[in-house]
Amino acid sequence: MPPNQNPKKFDFLVGLSIDGCKLLELVGHGHYGAVFRASEPDKEASVAVKIMRAPKPGSSKEILLCNELEALRRLRTCQTTTYLHRVVKRDGLLCLVMDYCDGGDLWNPVMRDRKFVGDSALTGRVFGMMLDAVQDVHNVDFAHRDLKPENFLTDSGLEHLWLADFGLATQGRETDKFGRGTPAYLPPEGWTPDLERIDAFRGDVFALGVTLFQMLYGEYPWCRAIAHDKHWDDFVAYRTDFFRNCDKWAGKRGGPPVSREAHVLLSAALEPKMESRIDMPEFRRRFHDINDFFVPLESIPSDVHAPIGVRHAPDLASDSSSDSESDAGPATPRRISSHLPPGGATLGLFKNVYDDDEREGKGRQPSTGIRAWIRRLVVRPSSSASR
Repeated sequence: MPPNQNPKKFDFLVGLSIDGCKLLELVGHGHYGAVFRASEPDKEASVAVKIMRAPKPGSSKEILLCNELEALRRLRTCQTTTYLHRVVKRDGLLCLVMDYCDGGDLWNPVMRDRKFVGDSALTGRVFGMMLDAVQDVHNVDFAHRDLKPENFLTDSGLEHLWLADFGLATQGRETDKFGRGTPAYLPPEGWTPDLERIDAFRGDVFALGVTLFQMLYGEYPWCRAIAHDKHWDDFVAYRTDFFRNCDKWAGKRGGPPVSREAHVLLSAALEPKMESRIDMPEFRRRFHDINDFFVPLESIPSDVHAPIGVRHAPDLASDSSSDSESDAGPATPRRISSHLPPGGATLGLFKNVYDDDEREGKGRQPSTGIRAWIRRLVVRPSSSASR
């Protein structure tokens, strides 16, 4: 769970029962609702219960939900995506019961613990599974549209991996739905709504390129892939110098330089021109052809400035510059939320709904209205009415 999220906001649900599932602990929440680890009678394995408000008929949220459920239905035979057991709908509440992954998501291993930095074998194995999962989604004619470490779930030993959260998925390779996804992972064309259509599959490739960069460096490459973002501009204009600075800064933090082969792959996956960007089959082929993602650590000049975009989640609703990072190093990494509406405008829509209160130290509790619509369905397990 990201440091900027306060689990106490949903603590009141723990211990309640819903459709036979006893909610044991909160494992994540966001604009969609909340996800809990839960137990079922006479079953040893835990399940995950995703709780959200049922969307209004005909609304854009209902369309997104239908896309998510259709994608999960088509992927039920795949071993690389989360398995949907059933959907419960009653009194304005919608609950998705899915497999539970005891290792959580990849945010902490990638950004907090930086487990992949310097480990070619682990990077090759885990990112290879990520590529397989996304290819499975594309094979059923869906684009995920929100690929990032938080949406890849794993077991406690990082031996298996599953792709989750299809709430922004779209059917078909080409789409006119712009601005879907998390800002730091959006490709340049995702910020250009004047285009008639975009290639959503290549948008997934770009997001995977950002994710691979995070695994190799333990950093974000930039805030947003748009003009006037200094680090994006550096990448577009001077790719060799961009990666050289990244390697020097990584060395100052104790990490080895990334290999030239990995740089070439990152450059191809993060290609600014959508039509020139590699596709998923080519991404997979090139990735598996790389033997070493890192090279031995060399001496690092003492005057290297930090080239990386951000390690924490920026306030993307503002135009604050990423150049404010000091050479002493940026702040602790935080997740970036995906709050973009389907086809909506981009600027000013990225702030986490809890960010302002949390920055002021106030915290924030669910409103009585939210509590009411949840309690219409869930009941205390001690009650005779418990399911």
